[in-house]
Amino acid sequence: MAREDHSRPQLETFNRPCPCSGIKSLVIYTYWRDVSGSMNQIIKTTLTDTIEEINCLDLGFSDSRYVDALLDTYIRTVDDVCRKIPQGSRILEIGCYNCIVATTLKRIGYEVKVADLPYVAEHSGLITFLKNEGISIASIDLRVALLPFDDCDFDAIICCEVIEHLPFNPAPVFDEFSRLLDIGGVAYIATPNLTSLAHRVYMVSGRSIHNPPSHFHNEHDSSSIAIHWKEYTRAELNEFLERSGFTLLEHYYCRYAEKTTSGLLRRSLVSCVYKMAPQLMQCQVGIYKKANQKIRFGRNK
Repeated sequence: MAREDHSRPQLETFNRPCPCSGIKSLVIYTYWRDVSGSMNQIIKTTLTDTIEEINCLDLGFSDSRYVDALLDTYIRTVDDVCRKIPQGSRILEIGCYNCIVATTLKRIGYEVKVADLPYVAEHSGLITFLKNEGISIASIDLRVALLPFDDCDFDAIICCEVIEHLPFNPAPVFDEFSRLLDIGGVAYIATPNLTSLAHRVYMVSGRSIHNPPSHFHNEHDSSSIAIHWKEYTRAELNEFLERSGFTLLEHYYCRYAEKTTSGLLRRSLVSCVYKMAPQLMQCQVGIYKKANQKIRFGRNK
């Protein structure tokens, strides 16, 4: 039976100077599910070194403030992968963006390929950096039925903060994940939680949980990646993956950032609410295993 972890308590912090980012220090928060499984020092150091180097690339679409805001998500992803996926496995990260996760995993012993939209995948500075790391990057459009990889080419797919940005039917994308994974391969998906506390507060107060109309008018592009076109409940996410031939291994809720600038009272109240009702957290992670026989929309394929 799949395990439903609901939250991940903080274990420790450590600081390391970042020479290029303009941030005086990076505070890395490490998580644990059991005492024996805490992230080891080698992985922590590798992640921190990777962040420092990528912050120095001047990518344009990703800067040190962006990285700092999403720092906890990088740690969480690397930690989960190291726990769930054997070292040396073939990994594809879809939506790699600044490639912090992919580069860290490559440096600690995984075989890694990455893919993203053209403005990321064709950035000369990123291409050069990844080539030196031994990582190939592919320019993709998830609206296209087939991605430029062979069947069963990977042991794991990482897809974090991507599926909510798809302005089209996501079912074929999950089918494509199944095609690319070997039997028993793992799909690791992180995405916002539709049932979060913030969304409920918006609805009760008569506000929309969706992007405001101004975002759509400013973009004038149905393929914009800045807009959340669809967010998912846990049940929806699970059903989409199950219909594409996956079984649930684990699901849990989490925050995007474990540390915030909110006042002490507000932080305490929110933490109390999250402890009692984890389904109100901002984010969710689903880990799925490709079954032996693919099932799509209730039919054998």
